[in-house]
Parts: sequence; structure tokens; C-alpha cells
Amino acid sequence: MSGQGKPLHRLLVPGWTLLCCCAPLGVAAQTVTTGPHYYVDPHSTFLVGATGAAGIDADGHGGKCHRGPIPGSAGATGPTINRTVTYAPAAGASTGTIIAAGSSGGTGGAGGNGDGGGHCGAGDFYGMAGGNGGNVTVVVDPGANAPAAGYAVTNTAIVVLSHGGTGGKGGDNTRAKAQYSAGDGGAAGNGGSLNLTNHASLQVTGGPTAFGIVAQSAGGQG
Repeated sequence: MSGQGKPLHRLLVPGWTLLCCCAPLGVAAQTVTTGPHYYVDPHSTFLVGATGAAGIDADGHGGKCHRGPIPGSAGATGPTINRTVTYAPAAGASTGTIIAAGSSGGTGGAGGNGDGGGHCGAGDFYGMAGGNGGNVTVVVDPGANAPAAGYAVTNTAIVVLSHGGTGGKGGDNTRAKAQYSAGDGGAAGNGGSLNLTNHASLQVTGGPTAFGIVAQSAGGQG
């Protein structure tokens, strides 16, 4: 990766489209830039729980409802992350971002759909819940010859995130009667816990969207 630092939401896994630093309602979300280089590895550590299985559609062959839709399964909890980094960059190298680590719950499975002919009006059309974000622990230690004035970092230095997964969409009901409805969407997953310890002295530059540390635990979308 090269060039200018990029907004964090362009660097994260699918489903992480916004980083809002605990802003109250009505306040614009905060933009956070990272990169263009990471000290730990090219993209740092982003892990996602498994997506839930999709539901099974209703069986209405032959003009008769043999089976209503069957719901899928919930998204899996995001993997646990436990990283310890000793930050001791070579002269002039790895000045962009030390580490960006995050765990996201998997997306919930979609609900099963009604049959194409509309013979099965009742059943479990609902979507399943997104998985919870995994617990994330990050420790940053300085190298043996850390500069007295602190390490120079040209964008946000340390980013730690745990995000809940997105709930699965509800299934469609093709039954053309008012008493039948489509399925509800699945609930969002919860954010996991964060434990961040930084022992390195940092001098952060890069403008108003470059921070020393950003930590966020956030629920997903329903």
C-alpha cells in the first residue's frame, strides 16, 4: 500500500463501513485515517466470524404446501485476537500505523422464502442474528532503544475494534393474503470487549484525522 493515508472504513472488512468515536446523536461521524504502512503486517489483523447458513425455502410443489420455510442459523462470534507488539522500527521505516486489529461477528443467515406459487403462507420466515464481535487484546511495547522524544507516527498509531455482525434479512412471503407477512430481519450482534495497553511514547502527526489511539466496541446492524 502506498500514497496518502486512507479513511479507516476503506481498509476494514465487509460490514465495517463507519467508524464513529462515541459521537452523540446529531453529530457527524469522525473520520479516522491509518496507513499507508503498518508495522505489524501489510493489513494488520482483521478476523470475521463465519456467516450463518441461509434458511430453506418453502416446498409448494404440485400446488400444495408440503413444508413451510425453515430458518437459517446465526452468525458466529468473531474470533478472539490477542496480539503483543514490540515497536522498534528501523530508521525511517514503518512510520504510518503500528497496528490495527479488529474482530467482527458473522452475518446472520437469511430467512427462508415462501414458495413461488404462494401456497405456503405460514412458517419461519425470520432472519437470524448476527454474531457478537470477538474480544480483542493488544499490547504495544517500545523497543530497547526507544527515542527519548517518542516514536514518530504519521497517521493514527493504534486502532482496536470489535463489531457485532449484521442480522440476516427476513424471507419473502409470496402468499397474497393480508394475514401473512414477510419475515423479520435478524438482530444485530453485540460488540466484544477491548483491552488495550500501550507502553510506547508516540509523536503523532498527519492532521486532524490522525489519532494516537482509537478503540471502539460497537453493535452491528439489524
